Amino acid sequence: MVTKKHNFQFIREIEPKRLDDRLDTRYYSQEYLQFMEELENSDYELIPLKEICIGKIHRGKTPKYVENGKIPVIKTANLKNGKIEWTNASFTSVEYYESNERSQANKNDILLASTGVGSLGKVDILNIDKKCVVDGHITIIRCNANIVKPEFLLNYLRKRYGQIQIEHIIRGTTGQIEVYAKDIELILIPKLPLKKQDEYIKVSNNFYKQKLKKLEKSRQYRLEADKCDELDEKYMGEFIIKSGDHSMSS
Repeated sequence: MVTKKHNFQFIREIEPKRLDDRLDTRYYSQEYLQFMEELENSDYELIPLKEICIGKIHRGKTPKYVENGKIPVIKTANLKNGKIEWTNASFTSVEYYESNERSQANKNDILLASTGVGSLGKVDILNIDKKCVVDGHITIIRCNANIVKPEFLLNYLRKRYGQIQIEHIIRGTTGQIEVYAKDIELILIPKLPLKKQDEYIKVSNNFYKQKLKKLEKSRQYRLEADKCDELDEKYMGEFIIKSGDHSMSS
C-alpha cells in the first residue's frame, strides 16, 4: 500500500518521458487527463509495465508464409478480444520458427494488436502450450507472474484502465495508426498483492461465465426471431400466390 502522494509524484515524473514529439490533440484529451487524476488516487503503487515484464516488450516479425506449414502465425485477425481464433490461421515453417525466437509466443504471453483502425488495442492471452509465432503487427508482453498474474494483466489492459492508456499512446494518422513498444512500456499498472489479483480473477471469471450464458440465451432468441422471419416470408408467398384462408399457426 502506498500514499496517493507517491502516485501523484510518480505520474509527474513518468509523463514527461512519454511526451517526446507528441503535439497532437489526442495525446492531451480531457478524458485521459481525468483518468490520470483518478489513477493518482489508487491505494496501490503504480509501476510502468516494463518493470513487471520478463525481457523487453517487443513486436513479432512478418514471417515467410508456407501453404503446408506446421507452425501457426497469429495475426491481428486471430485476436478476438476474448480468445485466439485458430481456425483461420496462416502457417509458416518449423525452420522459420526455430530461427526466429523473437517472434515466438509462449504460454501466458499477452498479445496486443498494435496497428490499424478497428484492430489496435485488441488483447488476448496464449493460454495453451502451443508452438506458434506472431507477425509484425502484434506486440508480445511477457509478464513476471511473481509480480502480476497474466490473467489480471490481460483484464486490466482490456478494461478502461488499460484501453485509455493504449489510446493515449497511439501515433500516426487516420488509417495508419500504431502503438510502439517504447510507449507500451510506460503504461501504468497497479501493483496489487497476488492474493488480491487472485480474488479479482475469481470474480471476473464468474462474470465471464454469466456473460457466456446470456450470450447463449441471446443466440437462442436470435434463432427464434429468425424463425419468425422465415414464417413471415413463407406466409407472404402463400398470401400472394394462393387464395382463400391465409391464417397460419405459429
